[in-house]
Amino acid sequence: FDRLVFSSNKRDNEASQPPNFKRYPLRTEQLRSLSWMLRQESSTDPFHEEEVCEEILPGLGWRAEGRVKRPVLVRGGIIADEVGYGKTAITLGLIDSA
Repeated sequence: FDRLVFSSNKRDNEASQPPNFKRYPLRTEQLRSLSWMLRQESSTDPFHEEEVCEEILPGLGWRAEGRVKRPVLVRGGIIADEVGYGKTAITLGLIDSA
């Protein structure tokens, strides 16, 4: 990864309650995290995977290098909420919303 960015979701919009979470609804801050997770899962921005292969030809004193890049659709992200925040409940909400 080129860089890792930590950002707050305090200004994000809330997602709607997952369909089967009526008895035990997610809290406001959990719904904001769920909103972020839903956006990540629907993203179409590719991650560019790169592979490099190198070979040295000692008799000639040459070094050959081959590179290839390909776009790969990777969804998801890192949920770095605090302990006890409800990451498991939010993840179940994501599954229920799908």
